[in-house]
Amino acid sequence: MAGKTTIHWSPSETSLRRSSFNALIARRQVDTTEIMVRQATMGQASMMGPGWEPSAITSRRIAESLTSQKEVKKPQCKAEHLRKTASQPLLLGGSMSLAKPKH
Repeated sequence: MAGKTTIHWSPSETSLRRSSFNALIARRQVDTTEIMVRQATMGQASMMGPGWEPSAITSRRIAESLTSQKEVKKPQCKAEHLRKTASQPLLLGGSMSLAKPKH
């Protein structure tokens, strides 16, 4: 029965429960977020056509592909790079000083 989905649906049945059950029967991984996004954008999907994907799913796939790439070695941070910036007083609610920072 692997690969088959149920064909009967009850109005009181939630889509998440049904999709989760179908994934279990098909022995697939359940992606709860994708199921919920697809359910929420069902109306828009019907207007956009068969090839359309919700932007949340597209963004998620891009983020997954970027994070799964080989990590680049980060440079070590030195103490001289940690000094205060000229905009820091503005961020902290102080007045702006045009004087050069003391070392």
